[in-house]
Amino acid sequence: MRTLLRLLACVAFCQTAAAQDGPGPGIHETVAAHLEQSALEVAVSAEGGLEGPAAEWFRAEAAEARFVFIGEEHDVREVPILVGAFWRELVPLGYRHVAIEAGPWLGDRLDKSPRRATRQAAQSLEERVRAAERSGDYNTRAFRDAIEQVIQQARAKPETELRYILDALRLRIAAPEEHAGPNLKKELFLRQYRAAKERGGPKPRVMFRLGAYHAARGLMHDFGSSTLANFVAELAVAERTRMLNLAIVNCEDTSPGDFPRPCTWEQLRALRPFRSAAVADWTLFDLRGLRSPLRQARLNALQSHSDGWEYWNLVMSFDAVVLLGRSEPSRLPGEQDSARR
Repeated sequence: MRTLLRLLACVAFCQTAAAQDGPGPGIHETVAAHLEQSALEVAVSAEGGLEGPAAEWFRAEAAEARFVFIGEEHDVREVPILVGAFWRELVPLGYRHVAIEAGPWLGDRLDKSPRRATRQAAQSLEERVRAAERSGDYNTRAFRDAIEQVIQQARAKPETELRYILDALRLRIAAPEEHAGPNLKKELFLRQYRAAKERGGPKPRVMFRLGAYHAARGLMHDFGSSTLANFVAELAVAERTRMLNLAIVNCEDTSPGDFPRPCTWEQLRALRPFRSAAVADWTLFDLRGLRSPLRQARLNALQSHSDGWEYWNLVMSFDAVVLLGRSEPSRLPGEQDSARR
């Protein structure tokens, strides 16, 4: 055991010492150079399929995986165009199953039937929520009593789709100490995944389309439990395969309530070299080559704030990023275009 510990210590010391030999490029220069080399234009044909180098990259990576997890920005017009193009590439590879999270814009159009049964309470709640969102307040717990009233009035039957939706809504407004119970997203996925195994063989291939918050590897910042993507990645390891996850990003230096949504202060700094290296309106970057230099930079600064810290969450959470240089809010045909503020 002592020999093993000495060996591990030597490896860590040698790695640190090797990194300190010679000046070498800084982490920011390393990131910029990698992004310039890995930038791939994302193009969609008139038929809706991917074209060009990004298409070749996506096909090759998806062929090696059984789970493709796409983290989206909700309510962005370009997202369904991109996801549809990804799906066209996945079907020939044997992907037959899709897990989708509906964002507020799509959800508003999908929940007409449940809201008819509780129209008065739901409309009143909707007005309050929209007013809060316009002011940049996304704290749904402020409407906990009103949401609970809508859930009770819906009277959904057990084991129905509406019941699952309402249970997820109740979980969303629960206090942190009430989150020790089951994780509905993971339970629903496992239920359908096992059913797919029983119907069509032992190795179903699945595309996920959820918000980027759920698509990142690691822990959920507000609850502390693992994300759905992290759960799927661990499942992939157990089944001797892999997950490919990528984020579609369009945030900018805007104000709350504006479109696109404002970046966090960390994202503003992290995305600067991405914007500089972008080669088209839609650009794909493979992030995995940045993990080793970022780990080394962190190892070299154990007693201080490591240089390049702003890239850590993005690079370690996702395999790739699609940066949208231009985007528009979702809308139905005939709806007036939303003015970009």
